[in-house]
Amino acid sequence: GGRTGSSPPRRAARRSGLVAILSTRVLSLGAFPAPCYSPRQQLLLPKAGVVLVGDAIHAFPPDIGQGVNSALSDVVMLGEALDGADGGDGPMAKLRAALPAYEAAAAPEAEAVARIAQVGFPYQYPITRERSPLQKAGWFANFLLRTFVLSKLLPRLFSPAAIVLVQRPQLSYAQVWRTAQRTTRRLQGFGLAAALAA
Repeated sequence: GGRTGSSPPRRAARRSGLVAILSTRVLSLGAFPAPCYSPRQQLLLPKAGVVLVGDAIHAFPPDIGQGVNSALSDVVMLGEALDGADGGDGPMAKLRAALPAYEAAAAPEAEAVARIAQVGFPYQYPITRERSPLQKAGWFANFLLRTFVLSKLLPRLFSPAAIVLVQRPQLSYAQVWRTAQRTTRRLQGFGLAAALAA
């Protein structure tokens, strides 16, 4: 927190949504803050461009082991956007053309990796540590059921837990999140069907 001031860069940061990331607080001493991400990865000013990569756009504790991987992925996406941009009127024109393309590619990845971190192993965060032992047991049962039972018996219907899927380099974070969410919806559907049949 604290005040954000009124200088032009701070006003631009407030308008872009970056303040939400810049002002994130640690919830309690010795604990990691909850995972977060910025929906904006770039800011074009009249004579400069600001690009965010890595922890600047998606901050999360090290429990899923993806900090460096996600930062490198951001750099690759930025490089691809710069390579594909038209440099017609010089470097600033190239940057102006590249930054929206980078943001379009990076925003879904930033959101996905933060969401994966939220469900990866959430019991190190103050908010989830306070949950009941039953909720914690439910998380572990869900993880074991998805990863070691359903995804082995019915791999076309069920995926392992998201924390396991991130180990597959062929999948983007957005693909991992969508795959894990499909399994969640299927489990909810089967649970509802079982409850209605009972």
